[in-house]
Amino acid sequence: MAAVTFGRTCIDAELIVFDKDGTLIDFHHLWGRRAETGVEALVTQLDGGIELRQEIYRALGYDCAARRTRSNSPYSTAPIEELGVIAASVVYQYGIDWHDAMNHVRTTFCLALQNPPTADLIVPRGNVKALFHELGTRGIKIAVATTDSRAGTEQALQLLGVQHLLIDLKCGDDPGTRKPDPRVLHELATSADVDPRKVVMVSDTIGDLRMARDADAHAIAITGGAGADEELTQFANASIVSLNEIGAWD
Repeated sequence: MAAVTFGRTCIDAELIVFDKDGTLIDFHHLWGRRAETGVEALVTQLDGGIELRQEIYRALGYDCAARRTRSNSPYSTAPIEELGVIAASVVYQYGIDWHDAMNHVRTTFCLALQNPPTADLIVPRGNVKALFHELGTRGIKIAVATTDSRAGTEQALQLLGVQHLLIDLKCGDDPGTRKPDPRVLHELATSADVDPRKVVMVSDTIGDLRMARDADAHAIAITGGAGADEELTQFANASIVSLNEIGAWD
């Protein structure tokens, strides 16, 4: 067992579960560009105007002017398939048959979100590779739980150079339970042969922090991501601004 510090808070941890977007990598840099690419492609295909574009952004919870995702919005937490349904619902309200609306969304908006990320879109929130190596050296097991697709997640982890350092990975399009169901953490703890009370969840969203508390795990907030900083701290055992604030020793 090793002691792990998160800022000034020390926790005896055996498994640390990291969210991906907003935690390991900059959420707004990656998903802001994806949102704009996908919505533009959808609106162009439909010959829509600024009103349709604004309604889609509003429904998703993305502020195009500020290029920021609103805290606790669908776009900050929901899997891609659910985001597609939200976008299609807006298109349907503009007079497009539901079947056609879904087809338009799948071939434009969802496709843009599902495309594997390129290196220019991956901005780490600290020295992820060095951190994972240090934790592994100290005997701390590492997993990632995300609502993003498995293909996109694996590509991002490869670009970060850390995929081989994980003991498990939970993605939004995997069968079975997914975030924010606390069973996700219970299943990860079981597969790692770890007591849930020795599990730490690091995330930038309230849903993940609540999930950790419901699973009797520790909740660590990383600010500056998709969640509002002042809200995150209410649900966390501690908060950090960068992954570089995490350290471990025997």
